[in-house]
Amino acid sequence: FPVSLQVAATAILHPRHKQMYYAPASAIVTQVMVDEGDAVQSGATLLRLTSHELATQVESLQIELAKTQGDVSEKTSRLNRGENLNPLQRDQLEFNLRELDTTLRSLQLQLSDARQREQELSIFARAAGTVATWDLKNRLLNHPVQAGQLLASTYDPDDQWRLLLSIPDHRSGLVSTALQNSAQGAVTVHFSLASHPDRVLEAFATEMAPQVTVQSSDPNSSAARVIKTEALIDDIAALPLRKDGAIARASIDCGRVPLCWLIFRDAAWAISSRIRMLW
Repeated sequence: FPVSLQVAATAILHPRHKQMYYAPASAIVTQVMVDEGDAVQSGATLLRLTSHELATQVESLQIELAKTQGDVSEKTSRLNRGENLNPLQRDQLEFNLRELDTTLRSLQLQLSDARQREQELSIFARAAGTVATWDLKNRLLNHPVQAGQLLASTYDPDDQWRLLLSIPDHRSGLVSTALQNSAQGAVTVHFSLASHPDRVLEAFATEMAPQVTVQSSDPNSSAARVIKTEALIDDIAALPLRKDGAIARASIDCGRVPLCWLIFRDAAWAISSRIRMLW
């Protein structure tokens, strides 16, 4: 009697594409404007960071620039008034003015660059979407961050969604074989979200990760070793919840097998594994 062969797996719901926002420099997060689940528009401010080192540099450049501008004004005024300057003094004054002008331009460029880097410490949304990062304010506000550190992410709830399946390693061969035997190059995955256990939805897995992932402190446990697999959800409108990180239970359709094999399969695998260990 042929029966359906199903492989159970845990799954996490994720948007297919995300906008990721990283710290442009080492700084302290001084303002957090959004939190998980907030809808944001393109260009909206998400976070503001402050670099004390950069702020000190800007202040120092402003002071030096103001002093240089004062020296330029004073020497220009002396040159214009004449003040009984002999030719040598006039030449020296003109030379000093040229040096001050070069210094002034350099300071202005440095100050402009420092202010530009200060502006880059504000993080703006690159596209409209929903904030995915959990507990932003408690995790980031008034905390130091390093350059390149991931700060926040957003997603478009109307874009494509996927399931990240964790298939037990000892069941992964069934899924791999089903993928190889599939004419469409995909296997059907039925799943239900933990928040809506009565709604059964479909997704389609097309490939498996090439390596095993250990997801617990005991790497020798069979439950700890899983293969990560992605399954795409075609019917986005059917999703009752579009939340990044939502938990789901999934069942992967691996074809049909004789009922007797399904009954004695686990015992056969256990005996085979034991024999290989003794050998």
